[in-house]
Amino acid sequence: MSKVKKLSLRDVFYIIFRHQRKIIFVFSIILLAAAIWTYFTVHIYEAHCKVLISVEKEGMQLPPNINQQRFITSQVEILRSQFSVKKLIDHIGLDKLSSGMSFKEAVRSVQENLSLDVIGHSNIIDIGFRWKDPVICAEVLNTLANLYIQFLNSGEFNNLWEQVEFYKKRLQESERTLDRFKQKWDIDSIDTHRAYALKTLRKLKESLQDTNTEITKIETTISGLNTSHPASGSPGDLVPGELLVAQIDLSALKVKKDSLVTHIKSLTDRLQTLDKKRAEFYRLTKKVEADKEILSRYTERIEEARAAKDMDERNIINAGIIESASIPYKPIKPRWDLNLVLAIIVGLTASMGVAFISEYLDHSFRDEEDVNRYLNLPVLASIPEKKKGISGGKENYDLEKQLGLSQDVINQYQRLKSKIFTAGLKDPLKRLIVLSSNPKEGTTSIVVEFAVTLAKDIKLKILLIDGNLRHPMLHNAFGLEKERGLCDLVAGLADHAAVQKKTGISNLWVITSGTYHNHPSSIFLSKTLPVWIKAFSDMYDYLIFDAPPVNLYSDSVSIASQFDGVILVVQTGKTRWEQAARAKEELEHAGAKILGVVLNKRRYFIPENIYKRL
Repeated sequence: MSKVKKLSLRDVFYIIFRHQRKIIFVFSIILLAAAIWTYFTVHIYEAHCKVLISVEKEGMQLPPNINQQRFITSQVEILRSQFSVKKLIDHIGLDKLSSGMSFKEAVRSVQENLSLDVIGHSNIIDIGFRWKDPVICAEVLNTLANLYIQFLNSGEFNNLWEQVEFYKKRLQESERTLDRFKQKWDIDSIDTHRAYALKTLRKLKESLQDTNTEITKIETTISGLNTSHPASGSPGDLVPGELLVAQIDLSALKVKKDSLVTHIKSLTDRLQTLDKKRAEFYRLTKKVEADKEILSRYTERIEEARAAKDMDERNIINAGIIESASIPYKPIKPRWDLNLVLAIIVGLTASMGVAFISEYLDHSFRDEEDVNRYLNLPVLASIPEKKKGISGGKENYDLEKQLGLSQDVINQYQRLKSKIFTAGLKDPLKRLIVLSSNPKEGTTSIVVEFAVTLAKDIKLKILLIDGNLRHPMLHNAFGLEKERGLCDLVAGLADHAAVQKKTGISNLWVITSGTYHNHPSSIFLSKTLPVWIKAFSDMYDYLIFDAPPVNLYSDSVSIASQFDGVILVVQTGKTRWEQAARAKEELEHAGAKILGVVLNKRRYFIPENIYKRL
């Protein structure tokens, strides 16, 4: 019997509608979390301005050493440089730009949030800046553009010369430091000495290991000699001589070991010194290369600046702001629309995942197919979930009206009646026991509703017995007194006529649980109970016994074989497959005849108009 079920479209819709509350809850939580995060996250604004750089005027030609596109690119680098950003921060003020930030951090932050792009192959530079304050955004861009134009118009490249001179001196100092290091420590000699030291150290460690082995052997020999020949031996014995030789060898080896350990420590210290010198050499070499790279970049910039000054003096270059930055009122981050779409996608995915995982982990019955798959028993009836259940009272009343059974429920009880009649064609099924695997699965409701339907339909004498002695309910269902019932009858405290109580339905009688017994199990183990069950079955056309849960108490199992048939009640969405299978196994082991299963509180989650189209 395979328990692998292929998922159909109807199953998918069943899972969605069954777990719709979980889906809505998880989806709402994710959507709400995304909205809260979007609302409270720092808003980032972005402003733009455009600068036009003209490097040629009518009737004038560019100098032969200047490429127009390269010149525009170099202007972008000048605008992006630390030189320009530092002047910008000095002009605006560090406190105004960002409080609690150092000057160096402010320079780096401005550079990271500054974007410069050449529009196509034109001479227009688009400058963008992102910041959490929209006013600062616009002010930074307009200030930067104006400072750049002043830089071009004033030929202000003397500062670049200062930078070049600074880095040139630093490079010279780095080269001198490297030369002094080379003169003092020959790097080739360092590598040679290091390789020799490593080789020697390896040999010394091997020698130390061999020495330790020899010491161990000699110490073992001395110990053996001392044990075999005590020191009190005769003076002419040869053993003391061997012992003396061994002790001399041991002393010599220990001296050798101390010498090797000292030499190894010296070589290890030497290697550490050589490694430090070697690392220092590479550090100085990298510093020289870095200083050369920085000097090269500043040299190129000053050449470009000199060219700009030359063009400005010849009226070849002209720069101006063609579009000033305006204050942005709409933040670019966070994006409500994007976050909403992402939240919807994540919310749907997570909520559907929760629904499908919940369904996968849920081992409860959901339909007749599950009963056939996991219990291999026929479904006698599938009772739909009712809005109103059994309520109690102590007065006679219209039970049928109080139950309020719908036509769908009545049809299912008619189906149950038909199944029982069909199963009893050969051997009449007069004694029925109704039970469940666990408590609160609707056994009493099934008993009452089926008995009422049966009594109204066939006009035969029907007797209900409340065997759920620990939690009796039948007396509440019919508005009867609980006293003088089954326990009293079995204990001999009441006769059979007194315990049979008439209900509001003419052909329906009830035996309540009776006075509470301290040991209910003893009632079921009594030899009197089977006798009374047989006697009552002869008096009535049908006897229906409301029994306690199988997995909770052994009462039902001990009495089940006394009945013509067992009806097992399972509740959809509650009774687990394993629990029902365990109850079935115990009943079959006790010799009970299981007629089938009543699926209680069956819920139809998919709306009817959708279900018909699937």
